Amino acid sequence: MSDLKHADRNEIAKGFADDILKIFGDKIQNVILFGSVARGESDEESDIDILVITTEEDFRIRRELIGMAFQILSKHIMIFLLRCYRKGTLMLPRIYHS
Repeated sequence: MSDLKHADRNEIAKGFADDILKIFGDKIQNVILFGSVARGESDEESDIDILVITTEEDFRIRRELIGMAFQILSKHIMIFLLRCYRKGTLMLPRIYHS
């Protein structure tokens, strides 16, 4: 991703989120951009950090999301289940909404 500018990373993240919502609809609770791109501090070495919160525990959804992430972003994506998010069991760094 070293050839991408900050604005390009934002567009990729937005497109990825839009695709997820179109494909999975109400099975997605929230898609959150966090990290250096969300803070406006990305550089040529920055990856795109996206948190996807699903409404149900379906490993097929997780597998498809990871596949989409690697195809589109070529980077790591974190996928958490809504159940864990609601229980407060996630140990996450400070998350910034975009």
